[in-house]
This record gives sequence, C-alpha cells and structure tokens, in this order.
Amino acid sequence: MDNEIQFVAHRARGGVESAAEVAMIPTMILLGLVLGRWWRTALLAGAIIWPVIVVSDDSIGVSVIPAAAMLGVLNAAAGVVVTQAVLWLVRSVRHRPVRAH
Repeated sequence: MDNEIQFVAHRARGGVESAAEVAMIPTMILLGLVLGRWWRTALLAGAIIWPVIVVSDDSIGVSVIPAAAMLGVLNAAAGVVVTQAVLWLVRSVRHRPVRAH
C-alpha cells in the first residue's frame, strides 16, 4: 500500500516517468494500430497486456489493476480509432462510383 501512495504522490508532484513508462504508451497505441481491424481483440489485449506489464515491473500495486486496464484500453483505442478511420477512408474511396466525362 505504501508503494501505491508513493506512486500517486510522485505523480501529483509532477514526477518524471521512467523510460519504460514513456515507451509503453506508444507500444499500446501501436498495438491498437496493428490490431485495429479487429477492434474487440485490440481492446481486450490492451486491457490484459497493460496491467500485466505494469504489475510485473512493480510500477503499481495489485489494487490498481482495474484503473491500469482502463488506461490500456484507452491507449489501444487511440490506435484502433486511427486504423478504423483509415479503413473507412479506403473503403469509401474504393466504392465511389466513377463518373463518365
């Protein structure tokens, strides 16, 4: 419990993130980009992978896992939104009727 309180206090004071924490957010967004076509799988993977990683390196305590899962989902969702937007754009261009001149 003390570890969690110290973590929250560190963040409240504007604590600097470690290199592993900084690299993790783009990794989760990349996961969303890669698996974005299968958005349910991407969001589920984000909800599972993020908490496992941050708990395994003792960044958070076990009691904060639901919050970590939500952050994992949000980060993966950012990548999913980009992928889905690109897919929508490609599909709309591909199915656009060609005008005869």
